[in-house]
Amino acid sequence: MEPGPGDWADGGPQSEDAFVSAWLTDDGVSVSFTKSQSRDFPDSEAYRRAYGFAYDTEYPVAGCYGDYQDIFVGASGQDFCPYVFLLTTEGTVEYIDIFGGLWHGCLCSGGPLYGFRDIVGFESGAYEDGFGGGYETVYAVDKNGRKYDMPACITAQGNAMPSYAAGKWCANVYHSVASGASYEGVYYLSIHENGLVEINDVIVSIDAPLQIAGYCTYLGTTELGMVYQFGLYSGDQLREGTFALDLYNTDYGEMTVTPISGVNLFDAPEGGCTVFTRL
Repeated sequence: MEPGPGDWADGGPQSEDAFVSAWLTDDGVSVSFTKSQSRDFPDSEAYRRAYGFAYDTEYPVAGCYGDYQDIFVGASGQDFCPYVFLLTTEGTVEYIDIFGGLWHGCLCSGGPLYGFRDIVGFESGAYEDGFGGGYETVYAVDKNGRKYDMPACITAQGNAMPSYAAGKWCANVYHSVASGASYEGVYYLSIHENGLVEINDVIVSIDAPLQIAGYCTYLGTTELGMVYQFGLYSGDQLREGTFALDLYNTDYGEMTVTPISGVNLFDAPEGGCTVFTRL
């Protein structure tokens, strides 16, 4: 059996692209950044200002639970958009959206990319669109030499919700105010498989619910659940942030939503969460 987390006593496989490095550790995966202004690389300072990382600092990645045999760092798109790709001992692929995780306050593994097996390695390349254009990408290569465009698969997987989370949910919440009083509210949450989320925030006894709607994008998984970035609108007001969905008890009609960063959509107490029941 190939080594996995906990077996890298002398340091495991590592990879780098431009100013981004990643390596396997006893606990999973870590990422770091090195200052670089080489003409051959993107300017690291521009990305540091945008995403807020520090140089020469180890950033552990949450949600890396597999047995891994190799790691690869590669960029995708017209701009520099780095990913970490992990090859498991079973020949499947997991991924980490580095900048997406940093931007939204949760650097975590996206877990397995579905539909791939017998992968033996990764390589950088260019995707040509047939019209004289294209973009930089990363390919997974299987044992027969077939190549798969990994970032395209990530996009397809990220713009979706699990079918067992889809449907209508509600939660009764007591909101505290500065005076020490509280009032009762009800959140009605609708989740669609294409990532669309609709929220009706109803204050009991007031017949004028606040309506919020928009799309969520999957970032990865931690001990809190499946992590989603959201950009939701109430009129022309944008509400952005990240939450985790604990779907473990959906068979029993419950789902837990925990705020991670940005707007606390459901007014959960600090360190707390909101429990929804299926309608």
